Order: sequence, then structure tokens, then C-alpha cells
Amino acid sequence: MHARQSLLKSSVMGIRTKTIKSSLLAISIALITAPVQASEKGVLKELKEDIAEGKEKLKKSAESPEDNSSQGSDLSTNNYYSEDASSDLNELQARIIYELIRAPFWIPLVITNDQYGAHLYWAEYPYAARYKGFASHEEKEGFRDFHLRVSSEASWRRGNLMHGALNVAFASGSRFELILDHKLYIEGFDLKNEKLNITNMDLNYLFAVGTHGQFRIGLGYMGLFEQNIRDSGIHLTYGFDLFIHRPIVLSVMTSIGQYVESGMGSAKVRATFGALYRNAELFLGYDGHRIGARSLSGPVAGLRLYF
Repeated sequence: MHARQSLLKSSVMGIRTKTIKSSLLAISIALITAPVQASEKGVLKELKEDIAEGKEKLKKSAESPEDNSSQGSDLSTNNYYSEDASSDLNELQARIIYELIRAPFWIPLVITNDQYGAHLYWAEYPYAARYKGFASHEEKEGFRDFHLRVSSEASWRRGNLMHGALNVAFASGSRFELILDHKLYIEGFDLKNEKLNITNMDLNYLFAVGTHGQFRIGLGYMGLFEQNIRDSGIHLTYGFDLFIHRPIVLSVMTSIGQYVESGMGSAKVRATFGALYRNAELFLGYDGHRIGARSLSGPVAGLRLYF
């Protein structure tokens, strides 16, 4: 009798063990295959679908005035509440907000000790001829009232997403700067890989410039295209280059904007850390770029030449 009970107990335990193992195996397979299935389309494919969907939504909203009027009433209601909320801010809170908005502009002026309105001159390249930085407010031997930067970069991002880019920047002694940037994104290795071209053209103003740094703010055009997908928009830019100590170069660029046809937002935060040898800068960094709900962010490496 005792032997039968032991045999029955061991059989039940064996069935439970097999059941648990089967369940764990099923969960493991689900966890492994889920990411693959979720990423079958790829980021670029999903982004293109989002753009097409955004265009269709804007088109439908333009064709239905009733929806627009209801949206307008909702917006006015939201504006009412936001105005009511802002009126509740006390003087100290308003002052803090004001200083936070103003800080990115007055701090660079203090750091660079900019002689505002002065014509700008640049060395042949940063730290050239034992100079401590790059720019100067005074004309010196070997300095010019313009400079040209050309850079090329590449990255391998999450999954099979890669990009290559070419960037050209020209700055004049009158403090205006023109930057042209083109990126080609490729996802996948087969003949059916997804591609997307993104082009930016920015006109910046160098509002704070000194020996060890230059700060810019500007307005730019954004365009993306590939086959049947096209969209364009505008964005605001803010960035700086710091020449802290030979041979270091730290560059940061941010922008925020919106595409017109799809209504999708665009946000960028980019930072690179470079080392100079004569007029060539090797850099590594992170290029953060988000369009709508899709991220094209990842590490980046490249070469920048100063002329």
C-alpha cells in the first residue's frame, strides 16, 4: 500500500514537472520570438507609415470643418485653462522661468566675453600656430574672416539600421553661418532594404563667440524623401562648439521643429567629442533624433576637416 502511494506521488510530481517545463519553454519561445515579430517592419518602415497616416489625418481634418470648429473650441478651452493656471504663478516662479529661458543666451556671452558687434576672425584651424582656441575679435597674422568645415560620418544603430552623412558649414566674419546636412538611413542587408533621406539647411547667427567657444542659434529647413514619401518642415536650432584645450573639441547641437504635411514633430540632441591633428578632427558621439514616435538615435563616428 505504501509502495503504491509513493508510486502515485512520484507520477503526479513527474506530471507537474513536465507541465512546468513545458510552460517555461513556451514562455521562453514567446519572449524570444516577440521582439523579432515586433521589429519585422523596422524603424524606417514604421516611420514611413506614420508619415502617410499623418498626411491622411490632416487631409481629412481639412475636409471636415465641423471637426475643425470642435477642435478650435477645445483649443480655446485649453488656452483658457492654461492662462488661468499661468495667472496663478507667483512672482518668484515667474522669475525662475524667465531666467531659465534667458540662461542659454546670457551665460554664453559671459563665458566668451564677447565684444558684441565686433567682426570675427578665425585661425586656419583650431589651435593652429599655438593659438589657444579658434576665433578672435582682432585681426591677426594668418587669421581669416571666414571658415569652412566639411565632415563625413557613419553609424550602426540598433537592429540593422545604419546611416551615413555629409555636412558642410560656412561661417563669415559678419557672424552668419550656413550649414548643409544630408543623411542617408539604410535598414536591412537584402535587396528589399528600407531607405530614407533626410536633408537640413540651416541659417544660424553666432551670437556669442570667443577664443574658446562659439554659440549659435538659427532657423532651418527640414526635408525627408524616398520614393513616394516626401515631407518638409522648419525647425529652430541651438548649439555650440567648445575648444577647451588642445586638441579637444566639444560640439553640441539641438533642434526642435515640425513637418508640415504629416504634422509630425522632430527633435534632435547631438553631442560629439573630438581630437584634432592639424586641420583634421576625429570625433565620436551620440546623435539623438526622434520623428514623431520613431527614434533614429544612436552612436556616431566621423571625420571633420577645417579649411
